[in-house]
Amino acid sequence: MKLKRISAVLTAAACTASMAAVMPLSTVQAMSLVSNDFEVTYGGWFAESPENIAEVTAIEGVGFDGTRGMKVTGRTSPDDGAASEKDLYLTGGKEYEYSVRVSAETDQHFTLSLTLVDSETGEETVKILDEKNVKGGKWATLGATYTAPANSTSFKLKITTDTTDDYFFDDVTVIGEGEIVAVAADAGIKDWLANKGMRSGNILNGTTVNNQGILNILKKDCNAIECENETKPDHTLVQSGSTNTDIKVTDRNFAKIADWCANNGMGFRGHTMVWHSQTPEWFFKENMGGNSGNYVNVDTMNQRLKSYVTNMFNLFKNNYPNLNLYAYDICNECMNDSNGGPRNPGYNDGNSPWVKIYGNNSFIDKAFEYARAAAPEGCKLFYNDYNEYASFKRDAIAETASRI
Repeated sequence: MKLKRISAVLTAAACTASMAAVMPLSTVQAMSLVSNDFEVTYGGWFAESPENIAEVTAIEGVGFDGTRGMKVTGRTSPDDGAASEKDLYLTGGKEYEYSVRVSAETDQHFTLSLTLVDSETGEETVKILDEKNVKGGKWATLGATYTAPANSTSFKLKITTDTTDDYFFDDVTVIGEGEIVAVAADAGIKDWLANKGMRSGNILNGTTVNNQGILNILKKDCNAIECENETKPDHTLVQSGSTNTDIKVTDRNFAKIADWCANNGMGFRGHTMVWHSQTPEWFFKENMGGNSGNYVNVDTMNQRLKSYVTNMFNLFKNNYPNLNLYAYDICNECMNDSNGGPRNPGYNDGNSPWVKIYGNNSFIDKAFEYARAAAPEGCKLFYNDYNEYASFKRDAIAETASRI
């Protein structure tokens, strides 16, 4: 991602420099560290399967005692299941009590596992917390008390069965001693900018979201977060099951970040949907055919683009309704670096498969048309680029803006 962006208020260097100035104050007490009842949000849970075929969906009435619960469908292997990383709330060396309610329409052997990663060696281990035979149509509770090694990270909970049948789960809890961390009360960058009607933002990725020191700084100085790569097309598009009118998408790579932002009142900026880079080539090919086959025509690509944009916004709406999705970069770096016109048609090396199909930059117009129809109220839609100081690029962006 290009970082030459006017809106990037807090740089990585400033973030590092301010670490010493942030003095978290903490108290330790027994508490419910994780409490996912799924009445409002997905709580960072996603379907884990190699091809992203399985799905996790919140449905009214399928949970314990008729509440809203989670249904897992589309599994092609018993190893497929529902998963969520909880190391934002849990640390190694402490005793926790884990619990989840499970049910299925058929008799199932359920397993609740905990995947841990050694922070020093990177070695991954799986701990079976509990397993149980559950009669069809009945609810049961899987649970255990366990202390992970002190250097553990990840804390990925996963629910599986011994078949590929659909199942339900609800009321995930982890109880133990936790720290209530209060960052120093002195004003941060976000407070200074608030008086000027501006936001202070930074990025998170799959690694930095696990660093509590960084998170403390962001809570003090920022009120907006953007993912580094996790919301880009190659991290959200799902090939398996996609059709021209229903492009499958996943939040698997940014679920933890969205969950943290929602729980901490952080605005969330999406980046990006339409980009020549980091977009899998199958998205542009007939029959979703990977690197083989012909590119689709404009009408077909319009269908796919509309479905992709719509499904991405619906994913945020359904999974994180309490997340402040205040902005989204719909199109990214579409202008030619040499003359401000469309990029050269093609794939890779800075060329654009979008231009290969459309012949020009008219796909930008369609992307914003679909985004306006699907985006939540109050979400501002952006075209993003770099080196806008170049007159030819500036004029091309201005001309495009006048159309859309």
